[in-house]
Parts: sequence; structure tokens; C-alpha cells
Amino acid sequence: MLQIINPINEEYNDNPFLKLKKEINKNQLNFDSSVFDIFYFNKFLKEPCLIILMKKMNKINIFRLKDNKILLSINIPKQFDQPQSLFEPSPIIKHFYVNNNDYLVYAKKNNLFVYNLSSNSFKYTLQTPQSLYIENLLLIKNTNRKMNYLVLSQKNIYLENNNNNLVGENIKVYNFDKGTFINNVIGTDNLVCYDIIYWKEDYIVICSNNSIKIVNFINSQTYHTFNNNFKNKNGYINYKSDSLIVFSNNDTQNIISFYDLNNKTLIKNITIKLQNVLLSKQIFKWNETYAVINCDKYIFIIDTINKFCINSISSKNINVVKKINHPKYGKCLVNVKSK
Repeated sequence: MLQIINPINEEYNDNPFLKLKKEINKNQLNFDSSVFDIFYFNKFLKEPCLIILMKKMNKINIFRLKDNKILLSINIPKQFDQPQSLFEPSPIIKHFYVNNNDYLVYAKKNNLFVYNLSSNSFKYTLQTPQSLYIENLLLIKNTNRKMNYLVLSQKNIYLENNNNNLVGENIKVYNFDKGTFINNVIGTDNLVCYDIIYWKEDYIVICSNNSIKIVNFINSQTYHTFNNNFKNKNGYINYKSDSLIVFSNNDTQNIISFYDLNNKTLIKNITIKLQNVLLSKQIFKWNETYAVINCDKYIFIIDTINKFCINSISSKNINVVKKINHPKYGKCLVNVKSK
């Protein structure tokens, strides 16, 4: 089932909240509601579309949100069509628009393929080392180098046990256009990497356990490290001010932090006062003023200018949301879930 929720007003006002506007796609129940993406298909007049992984994990369907029409159905190669084990991470689906083409990137375990949606054809497959399960996937369009990079990482979650005999995998950089390996980001094999974010030029921000590290993904040089006592789960950058917003927590606290990347300073911490520690699913920009944080039980609306939480919404029936501009409902958050 697909739900579309949007603000009662065009922007958040004095008492902002979300309301359910429409439920659609009720007949398509055999998909994995945790693996999807939303994009605007240029081949079909930039219509907002939904990419979903079918539950048997052997097919990916592209739906047009306006009328639920299946525009494309992609058969997943056999090496990707494997049962999901209990301890491995969920597959990843991402859409990228590169060189006037729409691309689908699908990653499972240490395998990845890129599919050209515009020409309805496979571009390539690649395989990372057996010990690296792809859990974060980032496209970087570097205009200075005239190169499109694909940055892959895993959480190295077993390092949280503080076992000094264990070594994780470094973040790895590939050429997106050719699928060829470029380099490791040296020194990232000891990080529990929850999220990676592109900043500018050759720099990425790594949200990890006890630190937020800004590093050059080409030469591995560190620009700055913000050390703290939190699991820094997700973040995004306000490029207008070069400020970083991160959702973090420890055993007792949920924290939203604001960092000045140019001056390498912590601006402010906001404590979300709840009895339980939340599982953050994602944080993203709504507009120049507001950010949205989706957790396992709440959606928080953050004023990024004045730096405070202006509202929280119960999200018991929310899985992972995406922001779209729907032709009928305007600016919306789309929640995909199966009954």
C-alpha cells in the first residue's frame, strides 16, 4: 500500500503537521516495502514514479504514481536472486540521473548492477570483496574532475564489540560510468559507518560511531573529525550555509546536532526528550527552512534556521518516506508499506 501525506498548508506554519491525503496501489501487495525509491522519469514527461523490489526478489517494477501503470519490469540477474539470510543487510535500490539518462542501481550483499532505465538495458554489474556487504551507496558528480563516482561502504557493525583483533572494510570508490574500481578510502576500515554524505569537491562526510569524519575520498586525507560519544546515524548538508545536520543517539539520549563545516565547529545540540532511544531511518531537507527526520516511532520537523524541533508526528504506520512533488497533491512525503 502506498500512502501520500503532505502538509495542510503549502509550507509549515505556526502549527505544522501532516495529514493523509490518499492511499493508492492497494492491489500491489507482493513487494518489499523497505526497498524502494522515487524518481521523475524523464522518458515519461518527468512523471513521478515508484521503484519497488518484488518480494520474491527476482524482479523490480517501475510504477507511475498517477495511474499505477507499470512502465518497466526488470528481471534481476541470477547471482542477485538469492534468499535473504537473517543477518545480512537489506538490498538497496537507488535512482540516479546522469548524463541525461535515468539509472537504477541495485545492490545486494557484495553484488551491484546498474540499469539504464532510459534505454531499458543493463549497463554493467560489479562485485566488491566478499567481506564487504554494501550498506551505503553514494553517487558523486564531480564537475572539476569530470568524473562520476560511486562510493560504497558497509557499517562494519561488528567493530562495536571493541574487539581490536577485528578489521573492517575500507570505503571503496568506483567509476560510475564504467564500473571499474578506483581506490580505497584508507583509514575508514575501523569506522562503524552508518551514513556517507557528499560535501564538496573531493570530500565526503562519514557518520560513524563516536565521530563524524570529513575526508577526501580520492587521497584519504582527513579534513576534520568531530569526536563525540554518540552513534551518528544519518545526516544531510545545507549547501547554502555549508552546515551539517546529524541525528545521533547513545544509550539514553536522542540528539540533533548542527555543525559548521567551514569553521569546523559544533554550533548546537538539540536533545529530543523521550523515554526510549529511537532508530533513525533517514533525515532529509524539506526546504531551505525545514528538515524532516523519520524514526521508528516519530517524524520530527526541524527548523534548521532557528535550530529547534517544531513538531513531532506519530509514525507507527510509517516505513521509510520520500519527498516528491506530486502533480495533484503538491509537495508530499510518500510512505510505502505492504499489508
